[in-house]
Amino acid sequence: MSPAIKPPQSLNFALFFFAYYGYVGVFSPYASLYFADKGLSAAQIGVLMSLMQVMRIFGPNLWGWVADHTRRRVQVLRLTSLAAATVFCAMFWGESFAFFFAVMVLLNLFTSAQGPLSEALMLSAMRGDLTHYGRLRLWGSVGFIAAVTVSGQLLDWYGIGLVLWISLLLLGLVAFAANGMRE
Repeated sequence: MSPAIKPPQSLNFALFFFAYYGYVGVFSPYASLYFADKGLSAAQIGVLMSLMQVMRIFGPNLWGWVADHTRRRVQVLRLTSLAAATVFCAMFWGESFAFFFAVMVLLNLFTSAQGPLSEALMLSAMRGDLTHYGRLRLWGSVGFIAAVTVSGQLLDWYGIGLVLWISLLLLGLVAFAANGMRE
């Protein structure tokens, strides 16, 4: 039995999963602290953080439909990753609940589709041979753990405002990895 060949885009998938789940690992636990630092109430923060899950109801369905009907999954992934990074930049100017609410709706509309789209692309590239699936998907867990651990220490040293810069850096890496993918 011959050894399975890695999918041609393995590096892009590994980097994508590392950065995407790294972003989740930074933003999910620390965004609430950032919002609290901006003076939002616990109830407002709860609403903002719930938008990450609420948009998972709509985002994957919308972007999956667009990807299926245009038959351009990579372009949709590129679009959503670039849009997420662009929308995220608005976080730097936010001061009010209404502003953050609008940004979180848009941001999570774009980011909620990236996991499912990247998984579909990777499974398609593997053409039924799932030998390397676990090894590639592992990079998402590595990214999550590394981001939570490293960013937690950095935030202790430099303050909660750094969470935006770390998150934006990781969203930029997501866009970079998506840009390197092929249909």
